[in-house]
Amino acid sequence: MTKEKFHENIDDWSNHRYLLWLALEETGKGDVLELGCGGGSTPYLHEYCKDTKRRLYSFDTEQTWIDQFKQYESKTHTFHRIINNWHIAKDICPKPSVILIDHAPGERRIVDVSRFESDAGIMVCHDTQPKPTAASYHYELIWPNFKYKVDLKVDMNPEKYRGQQHHRTWASAISNQYDVTKWKGTETGRPDYRIE
Repeated sequence: MTKEKFHENIDDWSNHRYLLWLALEETGKGDVLELGCGGGSTPYLHEYCKDTKRRLYSFDTEQTWIDQFKQYESKTHTFHRIINNWHIAKDICPKPSVILIDHAPGERRIVDVSRFESDAGIMVCHDTQPKPTAASYHYELIWPNFKYKVDLKVDMNPEKYRGQQHHRTWASAISNQYDVTKWKGTETGRPDYRIE
């Protein structure tokens, strides 16, 4: 999959793909773990992993999300439904090179980030914008546990995006193994998205 294809039609609900691309390219190999399926990630991760011969594990709590993408299931891409047992993700994929954190319930996100803190290459977390627009994810509690962090920030200008500020989402990449801070200043092709 080309970078251009991976970055097609990115909006605030899928802007984590800018950081995902960088994480996938930086790590170069190893398993990929998707915590939370969606149109902004599952088809793109599937194609990328298929092209690069990497295993992809997709997890979600909602059967409707899994059913929407079940056509992608293969020997190298498996789907798993979670019912109050997110811990099995680490049992099934204990040392992923890349993880997308974009699952429900929101308060579970920092629990799983902490569980993979020393075992994951790079984690890309969605919905990391500051309060009051952020939900109850509490990412700020786990940021100090990581040596490297970079943010994909969006323009929250109230004059320009009147009424949309609460929908404008950020993403962040964190790692204790890879210096993701070197991505700062990477062009996104959109003036309202910047990597800092």
